[in-house]
Amino acid sequence: MGDGTVTLFLCGDVMLGRGVDQILASPGDPALREDYGGDARSYVRLAESAGGPIPAPVAPSWPWGEALRFLEETAPDARVLNLETSVTRSDAFAPGKAVHYRMHPDNLPALTVARPDVCVLANNHVLDFGRSGLTETLDSLDRAGLRTAGAGRDAAQAYAPAAVPLRDGRRLLVFALGAGSSGIPADWAAAEHRSGVAYVPELSASSAAEAVAAVRRARGAGDLVVVSVHWGSNWGYLVPRSQVRFAHALVDGGVDVVHGHSCHHPRAVEVYRDRPILYGCGDFIDDYEGISGYEEYRDDLRLAHLVTLAADTGRLVGLRMVPFQVRRLRLEPASAEDRGWLRHTLDRISHGVRVTVESDGVLRCVAGELQGWKGVAMPQRRVVTGRSQEPRQRFAEELRELRAQKGVSLRQLGERLGWDCSLFGKMEKGETLGGPEVVQALDDYYGTPGLLLALWELARADKTQFREQYREYMALEDMAVGLCHFAVSVLPGLLQTPGYARELLAVGGLKGEELEQQVEARMGRRELLEGEGAPSFRTILSEAVLQTPLRAAGEWGAQLEHLLDIAERENVTVHVLPNSAGLHALMGFDLWYLLLPDGRTVAYTENGYRGELIEESTSVVRLQKAYDSVRDLALSPVESRKHILRKLEEVPCESST
Repeated sequence: MGDGTVTLFLCGDVMLGRGVDQILASPGDPALREDYGGDARSYVRLAESAGGPIPAPVAPSWPWGEALRFLEETAPDARVLNLETSVTRSDAFAPGKAVHYRMHPDNLPALTVARPDVCVLANNHVLDFGRSGLTETLDSLDRAGLRTAGAGRDAAQAYAPAAVPLRDGRRLLVFALGAGSSGIPADWAAAEHRSGVAYVPELSASSAAEAVAAVRRARGAGDLVVVSVHWGSNWGYLVPRSQVRFAHALVDGGVDVVHGHSCHHPRAVEVYRDRPILYGCGDFIDDYEGISGYEEYRDDLRLAHLVTLAADTGRLVGLRMVPFQVRRLRLEPASAEDRGWLRHTLDRISHGVRVTVESDGVLRCVAGELQGWKGVAMPQRRVVTGRSQEPRQRFAEELRELRAQKGVSLRQLGERLGWDCSLFGKMEKGETLGGPEVVQALDDYYGTPGLLLALWELARADKTQFREQYREYMALEDMAVGLCHFAVSVLPGLLQTPGYARELLAVGGLKGEELEQQVEARMGRRELLEGEGAPSFRTILSEAVLQTPLRAAGEWGAQLEHLLDIAERENVTVHVLPNSAGLHALMGFDLWYLLLPDGRTVAYTENGYRGELIEESTSVVRLQKAYDSVRDLALSPVESRKHILRKLEEVPCESST
């Protein structure tokens, strides 16, 4: 820290329970209640079958292996890890859990040997043995002199940050949160008079605002802040939109590092506003060695993250990642080939950074000119790598490069994968993206598991596929926490079926491959209303929308059925404005207005010729009042549903042949 910087060691899940506990000096009761087996020692046997004999009982340093030497050599100013196990002798297995982790308290030297400054406990295993097990965990860690964050004897302790003193009188504050999406049961939440974890049921704008408010209350002059979040699924490279929004809101609120974990393998890295977001650090220590089923994600490879920040501003100065491989439940240096695989993977799935391999084998993240995540308009230019930064072209380039490396022709590729070779030619020219099935087949054939699919998802979501007049609006739409809409004559793209979109776009003059690309892109927009953290959406449909059917009765019926289905979602409200309402304030144009996370409201109006983004507050308020007056004239959601059902009943049945 003497050079004006602070370096943090961050890693993902440290799971010293179950199988790892059994190879240490004081193994606890090996009994399990899992469908996979009833004895924790079976995980030791699996690891030995994959890597060789383990000389149990091993020294406390064994699970950390070469990572301890790395920590001594790099001497980070603070060390933060997610301790994903209970530390208890309890046999009170938490009901309803498929997997339970515990380590014997006498094995704590296997944790203290790494000298962690903060053990994050907001995860889905810390209460595996109930609240009595949590109490013993907290007591054991306290006796060992270890700071904790994210769980406590009551809500005040659970949500409070751990404060690590740094040189020059500064502090590192570590807040920890556990999201429901990681599998944490809701009743594990800490309360005023109840122990538990710092629980976040949803990664919503309000949850982010509460976290930011807590940071601001605790933060002093010169403090640096890490928010450690246990979130999301165990496998896969896709980062949900809700995580991106939540992380961005934290950084916007002053957080310096977002430390994400839960996934068993590393996920994307992002640099947003000069602050690092680690969406998934992956497991660091666990007993998964030898377990099959997800080999394509290489969960045997582990990463130690070194984040260097400017001490006075919190700005990211450097991000290095040191690769290890687990063998015999011990961390060893990863091979050059495996380091290359990790670099290749992280470089492709991350956004706003390039990942390089240094001469010493360390991976280094270099922040590029692109900041942000999916949905932020990206400039169409090249950087020093020579690879396009426009998602669709980047996808096409990678396809061409991979086929060239494989040394096969388009015809040979088609014969081997079972698709017409012309499809691959169009994909390599950027004329079409293809579907997820063909992209998955290409990933399998080229040996790039999940990577082409990740690029395909980025290209499919890229807003530059739409007309330029929508670009700025759509970037804001991706950020919105609430959307309101009025339609004069056609359904909004968020509610359209492929058949409706295809006929509507064809009427506008599109045809052939260009038409299919636009239909594909429009269908990608529908994801905005899906999943955790999706914004609320209210639409008012003029009755004229429902009086203008498609030419194909079957497609029109499918569209009405889709409209009824989507109206059942909790975040979607559909109104119909009947013709009998007469003249109203929104006669000549469609209207959208968006509620943004920072509290602003913006509007977007559109007619058949042009669209206009309106941010000036007086005009926005006027349009909101007009919208409210139209909503007062519209049918209730219940009556609107009945109206749509009547329209569906009027759709003629198509004759069968």
